[in-house]
Amino acid sequence: MEPTENTARQQFVEDSLMVSDNNATAYRLAMQMVNETQASVSTMSDILREQYESAISQVIDRERRNNEYTADLLSQLLLGWGSAPFDDIAKHYIERDKESKS
Repeated sequence: MEPTENTARQQFVEDSLMVSDNNATAYRLAMQMVNETQASVSTMSDILREQYESAISQVIDRERRNNEYTADLLSQLLLGWGSAPFDDIAKHYIERDKESKS
C-alpha cells in the first residue's frame, strides 16, 4: 500500500495538534475552551482561528520592520487558512473531552 499525501490543510492540522497536544499549557487551555464553549465546534473554531491569526499577524508586523520579503512570505504561508482546519482542531479536542468523560 502506497502512503497517501496530506493536503496542506491536513498537514496544518496535524502540525498544530502535534504542538498543542505535546504542550501541557496549550493542551489544558484547549480542553478548558471545550467546556467554556459548551463543546460548540463553530464557537471554538472561531476562537482558535482568531488567536492564531492574531499571533501570526503580530509576528508578521514585527518582521515587516526588518524584511518586507520575509513578512510577505510568512503572510502567504501562514494566513488565509479559512475556518476548516480550525473546525478540525476544535473537533479533535471536543472528541478528546468526550473520551475523557467516558
